[in-house]
Amino acid sequence: MKSTSKKERSLLKNITIERRIEEVLVKDHLSSFEVLPSHLQRCFAFCSIFPKGWRFEVEKLTRMWTALGFVEAPPRKGGRTVDHVAKEYFDALVERSLFQQVVGTSYYEMHEHIHSMIRMVCPSYYHRIDRRSSDTTVPATVGHLSVTTECLGQLQAAVGLRKLRTLLVFDKDDEDGADAATSSSASSSSISTDEILNKLIPQEKKDRENKFKGVRVLDLSNTTRITAVPSGIGELEHLRYLGLPSTIGCLGNDVTKLLPLQTLSVIFSSDDVRLPEDMRRLINLRHLDMGKEKYIAQIAGIGSIKMLQDSVEFHARRMEQGHDMRELEGLNSLRRKLTIKCLDKVESRNEAESAGLRAKVHLKTLELKWGRRSDGAARGSAQSDLEVLEGLRPHANLEDLKVQNYVGTKSPSWLVSLEKLRCLQLINCRLDRLSLGAFPSLRTMVLTDMAELVAWEGVTGDGDGSGSAMVLFPNLRKVEIVRCPNLRSLDGLLCCRLLNHLHVEGCPVVKGEFRRSKFRPDLRLNDNTPDWPHELSFVKDEEPPPSRAGGQMRDRLAGQPLTPLTAGGQMRDRPLQPPTPPHREGGQMRDRQGQADGLPSPSRRQRNGVDTPPWVLLIIIALIMWYYSNLLVLLIIIVVWHGTNR
Repeated sequence: MKSTSKKERSLLKNITIERRIEEVLVKDHLSSFEVLPSHLQRCFAFCSIFPKGWRFEVEKLTRMWTALGFVEAPPRKGGRTVDHVAKEYFDALVERSLFQQVVGTSYYEMHEHIHSMIRMVCPSYYHRIDRRSSDTTVPATVGHLSVTTECLGQLQAAVGLRKLRTLLVFDKDDEDGADAATSSSASSSSISTDEILNKLIPQEKKDRENKFKGVRVLDLSNTTRITAVPSGIGELEHLRYLGLPSTIGCLGNDVTKLLPLQTLSVIFSSDDVRLPEDMRRLINLRHLDMGKEKYIAQIAGIGSIKMLQDSVEFHARRMEQGHDMRELEGLNSLRRKLTIKCLDKVESRNEAESAGLRAKVHLKTLELKWGRRSDGAARGSAQSDLEVLEGLRPHANLEDLKVQNYVGTKSPSWLVSLEKLRCLQLINCRLDRLSLGAFPSLRTMVLTDMAELVAWEGVTGDGDGSGSAMVLFPNLRKVEIVRCPNLRSLDGLLCCRLLNHLHVEGCPVVKGEFRRSKFRPDLRLNDNTPDWPHELSFVKDEEPPPSRAGGQMRDRLAGQPLTPLTAGGQMRDRPLQPPTPPHREGGQMRDRQGQADGLPSPSRRQRNGVDTPPWVLLIIIALIMWYYSNLLVLLIIIVVWHGTNR
């Protein structure tokens, strides 16, 4: 009994010590929180309602901050948006080591002590309920609340909640890694969770007190127990952020009543999903995240959502209301990718110009796709396609361009003006020659299914009026050419000195150029390509790591032109130097070699690398020994030194 009691006392003592250490650490972190600016304190305290160990997505978190009004709007001039400011807030927290990036991912997390600290900041306003909570009572003053699905029913008994602005629902209790599905109350099905939400967010106004009337952020995306959008979702008249799980089958028309909505996030698991007809009513929508852009193409009258910033796919159907090219005119806030399909339905340059692509200053990626046509129809549409492509001129800030199924034989005149273009893809186009322009920023070029392509020309004429030829693609690094059977010349690549990857497949005519003696000597043929020699892949030889012997030779030859190599790998026109004779008889052989070369023989001290005069060392030793008053030792050292250097 005594031994047991001793173990218990020892265990309790250790637990007490650990708690005290944790309290000290938490207080230390709390002091770092208190010195934060007020806007960062508000944003960081909001993170306390997430589970411990949660991996944060930067965009998702910052969009919640924006929806809650935590982020100050930037000046209109300068091109910065609220999202840019929110990202700056997050970066400021990362710089203070309050967030750490998970290695190898884009997610961030916070240390458990920091999480414990912010849970202490204002628990009555930032509150979390899970099955480990000692007190499951919801404070009437709560402003931001997170709850697991097993505890969701407890909100029905909550009183007030008029200050509630955030509700996050989680499937899993991550505090100890236990799955909610294994808990005692987890036997309830997803239907029961739907019923609870329908009671919490009733559809009829007469049934509402309403507890969630002022909610700005509602995120249900972290649970798989909800199969339908709550029936009363349309009555949350202040909702600005809505995250829905992938388990729902459709959005429902009630979502279109959320006029203040800024972010709608739902990743559908099914490909057969129809969006509500009145999606164009969400005029304040900035972010529409649905996983696949094809869902966005269903929205008729998308031009009404002028603040939309994310990627958009648009199908040009002039005979259907809400799908003509004029719908794109007002979408000047787009900042990612715009995909326009069915361009074969566009009949004139004026109709193409009505899209107003040139006014989309912030657009980074543009994809232009025509429908596939028979050879006869393609030949008759060549001039029409060229006119349409001329009318689709983007802004000069464009970085990525993809053109597919274009049957015109000429490239558009505006192509040479895209000086910031970094990636160009031409797929199944009928261009016979590529003479595109300088493209000073281009890094990647992809040519696929270009059956008519004959040559890639390398010079466009005078670059600056001085009579010198302008070099194409000075920064080009990667080229892929696939199924271009008539391609005969690749002169355009001869000047691309930064090219380090070239992949060629299905180009039988040009195959003969890919020999080291004819083509780029600095590119090595990769014989490990699976379908070689029908598929060729060239890569730039990597410089071998410096060796102890080779490093000196390389330093000696730095800046000198390299001598060509023979088939055996030996240098031509440069005789190999004989190796240096080995040491023999105390260096006599080396001394003789030095005298034969007219060089003085080095002394023993110089060979050993000792250049300090002996009298300096004697003075230093004398001072040391004088300090210690050991004259006898000093005399012995002097005698030995004299005998050694005689």
